[in-house]
Amino acid sequence: MKQRILFISLGLLTVVFSMAQIGMSLNQGRIHDAKVSGDMLFVATDNGIFAYDLKEQDAEWKPYAFNGMRILRFVKSGQKMMADYFPEQPQGEYKQQLLFSEDYGKTFNDITPTDAIFDPQGSRAFEFWQIPDSPDHFFLDIHGHNRTWTETKDFGVTWNDANTGDGNHGLFAIDPNDVTHILVYGPPPGSDVYGAYIYETTDNLQTLTRITVESEYASFMSMVFYPANSQILLATTNGGIVKSTDCGRSWKRVDNKEEKWYYWCNQVLFDSQHPQVAYAVRSEDIGGGLHAWEIYRSEDVGETWETFYPPSFHLQGCVVKMFLYDNELVIVSEWGSICRVPTNGIPATITMQKQYTATHSNYVFDLQGRRLESQPEKGIYIQNGKKVVVK
Repeated sequence: MKQRILFISLGLLTVVFSMAQIGMSLNQGRIHDAKVSGDMLFVATDNGIFAYDLKEQDAEWKPYAFNGMRILRFVKSGQKMMADYFPEQPQGEYKQQLLFSEDYGKTFNDITPTDAIFDPQGSRAFEFWQIPDSPDHFFLDIHGHNRTWTETKDFGVTWNDANTGDGNHGLFAIDPNDVTHILVYGPPPGSDVYGAYIYETTDNLQTLTRITVESEYASFMSMVFYPANSQILLATTNGGIVKSTDCGRSWKRVDNKEEKWYYWCNQVLFDSQHPQVAYAVRSEDIGGGLHAWEIYRSEDVGETWETFYPPSFHLQGCVVKMFLYDNELVIVSEWGSICRVPTNGIPATITMQKQYTATHSNYVFDLQGRRLESQPEKGIYIQNGKKVVVK
């Protein structure tokens, strides 16, 4: 049952908050990965992969693949899927499995490399980097494996080793004008130290050339090419939003402010319909399972930034991924919240799983979604997903 709880007008901006019970199992657990394919949003959770129809504003989550299995990362092409599965293990044992399926995860084969090494804490063992518009072509980073990278152009039928013996990496930027041109961010070869080394390849990772190290920005979280000029990139870091105009060889901070809300941005992306426009999002843990989310917008290729959508509106969990879909920003949280913000500034819809715990079930919010210290003596506020009017 869905319940509209809030409709307000803020000058020229109208905001709609929709708090809804959605169809994902109440025990789906944390969301670890998210991807958009066509009109569908897919998320990997502790209980399988679920699908959400973006054509509907209040769609329900539906089970899609690997039902009941903890999936950390995945890639798909039609009904073919590959996934990083983290099964429950006996005390003191740990292992992850690389699974391959040709029928939406109903049946699958274990194709885990025999010499893969796994983290006892359950960090992801496999990372996928899919080439835009070529779903069968992707790179696989096998953490701890003696082949750092493998590449397939036919969704796993055949594999090519790439860059044997280099260090693991956690971040790609694929040039939209030349998909063989890739920037890779990660530690130096043979090191587990997480440092801001950037490598460049123009031959699908067969060779990597280190082009820079920027110790000032020691934690990149996302990195993206400007579609109209491959010399320009934006990245989000622990020290703010940074920009390069020489293809990643040097970087400068461009957020223009010192306030903390520019720090620890989760992701940045360019608007393909309006390439000079970029968006960034961050989330900050405020306790009780809630995070303050903030969205920023730049209209000058990332040189200057302004708050785009209400500062400090609150949703369950940190940001997992942000996408552009049909003139909307679609942002997914780790606990099932979906924030859909139209890029033209008209009504936004937030759909979130109605799953409150005792630690924050009594939190009170104003009409902009900001948490209040106490219940107002008069006025309108939101509590437990319901609008309360005090006269």
